[in-house]
Amino acid sequence: MNTNLRTRTNIVSDEKGSIMLEFTFCIVLIVFLYLGLITVALRIDEYNALPKVARDAGRQAAITGSISEGYNRAEQTAWVLGLDKNKMDVRINRYSFGSRELIDCEVKYKSSPFSRIFPKLVDDSPFDEKELSSKVTFGWWDYEKK
Repeated sequence: MNTNLRTRTNIVSDEKGSIMLEFTFCIVLIVFLYLGLITVALRIDEYNALPKVARDAGRQAAITGSISEGYNRAEQTAWVLGLDKNKMDVRINRYSFGSRELIDCEVKYKSSPFSRIFPKLVDDSPFDEKELSSKVTFGWWDYEKK
């Protein structure tokens, strides 16, 4: 193949901007994937934290016999795990079923990790808000000796 020098320089000079364009497309795609993975990871972290909050609150209420102690423990555990207590709704119920004494603790949390990463981008309003929930039941039996 015998091409002259002028043809070679035209081919090379036409491709100068294509590398920059490919790099731009790739970096935008990588940034979107990175932000998506961070958002998913934060949502999974909050999803895994909710059962711990419910379990600690229900257990504290069952051990102490005080529902207010259960609420206090829920706030403490949520703080330790990095959850916002203003987005959390905790309900602790006590009831009897025959000789059984049961305590239910249900925790609902409004998760919006994208708003936590970029609060100014979405003006502090939830962009991808989902409600996560977890429920536990603690119970015990009082046996009578015959």
